[in-house]
Formats: sequence, structure tokens, C-alpha cells
Amino acid sequence: QTDNISACGWKNRTTTSVTSTDIVVGQSYTGYVKGFSCAGSSPIISSSASVFVAPYPLPTLSSFTVGDAYSTACQNSNGTLVASWNLGNSPSRYQYCVSTNSSGICDVTQLTNTTLKTFSVVVPVDRTYYVRLTGINCAGQSTFISSAADLYSIHVPTIASSMTTTTVATSSCGSTITVTLPTLTIPTSFAEYCYGSVAEICDLAPIQNTTTSKAKVTFFTSAPANVFVNFRLGTCAGRSAFAYKLVTPVLQTSPTPSAVAVTLTADPVVCGASSGIIRATWKINSLTSASNPLYWSYCLGYAAGLCQVVHLTNTTSTSFTTTVPTNVAHTFSVQAHNCMGSSSLGHAAITIDSDAVPSAVSGKVTIAVSTPPSCATRNTVVMLASWTFPNAIPFSYEYSIGASSVSLTDYTAWTTVPVSAYITAPVSTYMMVNARGVNCLNQPGAHVSSAMLYMPALMPPTANGLPVVSFDSYTCGSTVATAIVTWPAYYLTKNSYYTVNTDYYTYCVGSSSSSCDVVPYTNTSFVTASFTASIGTTYYLKLRASSCTGSSSWSTHTVHAPFITYPDTSAASITYNVPAQGCGATSALVKLGFRKFVGASTYSYCVGNRTSSSDNNMCGVLPFTNQTDGDVTVPLPVGHDYTVRVISYNCLGASSMLSLNVSVFITNCCPLQCSNKGQCINNVCLCSPGWMGLSCSLTVTPPVMTTPSTISIYEGSIFSYTPIMTVG
Repeated sequence: QTDNISACGWKNRTTTSVTSTDIVVGQSYTGYVKGFSCAGSSPIISSSASVFVAPYPLPTLSSFTVGDAYSTACQNSNGTLVASWNLGNSPSRYQYCVSTNSSGICDVTQLTNTTLKTFSVVVPVDRTYYVRLTGINCAGQSTFISSAADLYSIHVPTIASSMTTTTVATSSCGSTITVTLPTLTIPTSFAEYCYGSVAEICDLAPIQNTTTSKAKVTFFTSAPANVFVNFRLGTCAGRSAFAYKLVTPVLQTSPTPSAVAVTLTADPVVCGASSGIIRATWKINSLTSASNPLYWSYCLGYAAGLCQVVHLTNTTSTSFTTTVPTNVAHTFSVQAHNCMGSSSLGHAAITIDSDAVPSAVSGKVTIAVSTPPSCATRNTVVMLASWTFPNAIPFSYEYSIGASSVSLTDYTAWTTVPVSAYITAPVSTYMMVNARGVNCLNQPGAHVSSAMLYMPALMPPTANGLPVVSFDSYTCGSTVATAIVTWPAYYLTKNSYYTVNTDYYTYCVGSSSSSCDVVPYTNTSFVTASFTASIGTTYYLKLRASSCTGSSSWSTHTVHAPFITYPDTSAASITYNVPAQGCGATSALVKLGFRKFVGASTYSYCVGNRTSSSDNNMCGVLPFTNQTDGDVTVPLPVGHDYTVRVISYNCLGASSMLSLNVSVFITNCCPLQCSNKGQCINNVCLCSPGWMGLSCSLTVTPPVMTTPSTISIYEGSIFSYTPIMTVG
């Protein structure tokens, strides 16, 4: 609280701000700051501030509502006025009054204190009132605010709006009138409506009541003349006069003459049946709501308009089913009726023929392979043929097979069967199945043909690829070797119906393409064979495949057993992989690979320093070591260049020497990893601004503090500062 720095209690902080709440209002304070780093401390800087109390704000208006209201009783002289509000800045109490003028004179109620945020008062109705309000807290009193509202009594309402109507003809010889009533506004509590032949008279329908705003009400009228729709509003004080709207009904028209469409069908019957079922359906063509029938009349006879079988009958249905004798013509007649009149007759005739020739209309024949050819039945195929005749119920079915649907001269004789048949047919032939229905008088109908089917015959096996020849390992100086021949499986010509596998293979080996003097003809079920071959000699392998369908043609292939030669290094190479090494590593496991040393059985490798050129030191790091595998891992010290040398061997001798240079170094390894204050590039630290040294651990100069601007501290606020540091 003084300018004496010796009275200050020093405290250490790693942040650039500090808060103190132990202060006294009305006093002045001085803060002292100095900065530290490993290079030393900065000069002390200071700043002063005073603490004082700010004035508390007065209340402010947030919301103030005085709603228009109505008396709770009809034509009552008094009503209740209600007000509510919300003031800011925490008022402790409020003052209000009510007046009948806007000048602010409180002539209805005196200025009244309250801690609530609402009040109500009973006052005379049918006038405007003004409510004045103020808020009070420890800082004082706000200015008065005011709001006006009207208070009404409930009276008899008046009609101030109109209604809308729509009219639709119905099937009951009348009109449906839909009325949308006006909006009901307070204090209107209900609406009444009716319709009549005269305005404001309800002689066609009694008065009805609704309390729904914008209600939709519906009338039905059969009156052909105009109708007046009447409407009025009501409250507890009484009803308004009627408002009305003139509506012209829309009535039906008579069903159009000859407008009845009749559909007459018969269920299929078996051949020779004495009776059957007929089904009738009907409708008005181009039906509109104005010509919709109320009912129908129908009958059934032997001619149009005659009713010997079914007498004239009225119905609201549009379908009829009955049983009638077969082989007799029947006519079904229908007439439509509504309140405006009747249509002319609509009719349809039908005869149920019980011994007609079966129809082929919509008939269908399908054919599919049931049993494909096999070794046991190689020349035939079994097919499943089936058929449907939706428009007839034949007494029986017949089928025949041939190669054409145009002429039946090449077809087999007709065979009587049920609705399907298994048919055995020859292979390699185009086939088609015909089917037809036959009635009880043994009279066939038209035939229906299937799609064409071709079943290919079984074929002999055919070759598939070339044989692969390999030799068992043999050593230098060997005169013979075991030749192993493997050939792909031969197969038949496949199709979507069958596949027949090869039964066995026949092969022989000869010293010429026309002889079998090494291995005679031999049958085998395997796809491999072996024989003893002389080194440097060419042999001829003859091969074919056989099955129940026959044998493939002979194929001839050459087999040659080569001599062993020295290792070939013309395409050879040495590969290596040096794993990444961390800081401090002294050695690395280097992976070496010897690739494409043709004919090699062993390898001999060594490692020497790349700088050594004398033969005596070319393997000074690792002497020659034998290796049968083509991959090896060797440990090498870090930080040097090496040369790897490799010689391959087999039973004849050694190959020429191959060499490869290998470097093993650690990259980007810096002291202390640059103390996280810089980047390690090529093993050297590149320090960030403000830092220096081999490991970036030293600062360039100590920080210099600049004085912050003066600040003011209020009661309850946070005392803080932010020093500005400049680095030289």
C-alpha cells in the first residue's frame, strides 16, 4: 500500500499474470515485477492502481404488460384490470398507480408499494386505463413508465365478416353444401347456422350451434331451388342478426342412354358338362358424379330384354353369378336408375360350349433337359415337356416331337399323356415338342409348339496345355537322371448340360518320334509319369487321353536331360539392407542377398574396408564364409564404407567373383537432440531464434522488460499484468 519496495513480499511465478483479492477499497497499491532466466534477471518495473467503489445502477425496464380485458359477466359495470412487469438491475420494491388519463395523475388508485411483479384491480368497464410504474433499489428510483389498456363489457355481437360455401351433387339425388364459418373473435363465444328457402328463415333445416372458429359444416338438400344459408354470432348477452348467402344446388342428371357396359364371362367346363357358371359385371361408361346410379335392375333370358331364366331384380351391386345349362345361348340385361330417370338397357350374350374343340389361345409348351447323355446313354437325352392351356379344359392331351414347327410331317405320332411327359430323344438333333388338347368327342384342337432344343453328343477328350518336365537332382559326372513329366488334365468338350471326365491316359517314351523303345505304351489314371534318362540325350513323349466317348489324338513332346555346367553369374546380383540406427549405436545388422547365381549350390562371401585395395586386406572385416542359403545377416561397425565379395560353387568348380559397396552410417544424430530448441540436420543442430550452442541449450541474451501501461482496479476486479519481453 506504499511506494516502499522493502515492504513488498516477493513471490515467484512462471506465468505472466497474478491475482490478489486481499485489498482494501479506497487504497492505492503498487506492484513490482522482474524477470529471470538462466542468464540472470531483468530490472524491476512497477505500476500503481487505486481501488474505489463504482455507483450501483438504477433499475431498467425489461417488459411491462397491461392486457385488454373483458368483464366476466354479461353487461357487468365492473371488470378486473391485470398488469405484470419485469425490471432489471434488481429492484427491491415497486410503486404503481392507475389513472384514466395519460397526464400521470393517479385518479383511480393512489401510488402503491409492492414487492410483487403483478397486480390486479377492479374498475368500471368500457373505458381506457393508464398504469404508471417505477422500480426502487439501493441506488435510487427509476423514472416512471406507463402502459395503456382497454376494459370492455360483453355486449350483443354484430356480424362483421362473411362465409364461404361449396356445392357438390351426391348419389342421393341432392346436393351437399359445405360452409366455412368466419373466425370467432373474443368476446363472441358461439355461432348458429341453418338454411331455408328464404333469407333469415330456417324452414329447411333447424338451427345448429358451434363454438369452433372457422368451422366447416355440411348440409344435404334435395331441394331443386335456391337455398339461403343463414349465420349469426352469439354471446351471453344475446345474438346478432342473421347474415346469409344464396346457394344454388347442383343436382344429378339421368344416366346416359345406352351408357351401361356389360361384361359376361363363363368359367371353363369339362367336356360333356351339362351346366356351367357365368359371371356378369357392369358399369356406367364415362361415369360422372352427376349421373351416378342409385341402383340397378337386371335379368337373364334367351334374348335381350327377356327374363325367362332370372326375373327382373333390383340391386346396388355391380356383379352377378349364376349357373346355367351348357350349349344354350343366354343374354344378360342391365339398366341404371337414379332420382332423375333410367338409362337404356345394356346387355351381353354368351353360350357355354361343353364339347368345343380345346382352344390353343395363350397355350404354352416348355421343354427342359431332365437326364443328359452319359457313358451309359451316350446317344440319347431325356427331356421333360410340360404345357398349359389357360382358355380350355381339354379332355386329354397329345404331344409329338420333331425338328420343325412349320410342318408336322417329320414328327412322331401323337401320344396321349397328362399335362407333362418325359421324352427320350436322340442327341445331335434339333428337337421341338408340339402339344394339343383333345375333347371328349376325340376332336383335337390346334397345337402349340415349344422352343427349339439342341443336345450336342458326347465328344472325345481334347488336349489342354503342354507337359512340364523336371529332373531329380543329380551331381557332376552323373550319366543318368530321373525325368518327371506332368501334363494338364485333358477334358471333353463341355456344354451347359453335361461334363464327362477323362477315364485314363496312355503314354510311351522313345528315342525317336516314331518309336516307344524306352517306355512302352502304358495306361495310367494319373497326370504324371517318370522314366530314367541319359544325360545329354533327347527323348520323345507321346500322350493321349481316353474316355467312354473315345480317345484324343496323339500329341508328341520332346524331353532333354542337360549336362551340369559351372555356375553362371551373368545375371547375378548382390542386394543389401541397412536398418536405421539410433543415436549411440555402434553396429548394425546388415542383410545380404545373393540373387540369380544359376547352377550354384554353395556361396562363399567376405567383407572388407572399401579403402583397402591390397588382396591381403580385401576381407579384413569378415573372412570368407561358406553359405548354402541365398540370404545372410552380418553385424558391421557403424561409420564405415565396406565392400562385400561373393563367389559361388557347384560340383564342377567356382564362378567369377562379384562385389558390392555398402555404407553403414548413423544419420541426424545431434547432441542432446538439440535440447528440443532446434533441428538436427546432417548431425549438426540448427538452433531456433534466441538459442545457441552445440546442443542449442544456451540463450543469446537475457530478456529486457518494458513497463506496461497503467491500469485501474475496481472493487471485485482481478489485479493482473502482462510483461512485454524484447530479446536482443
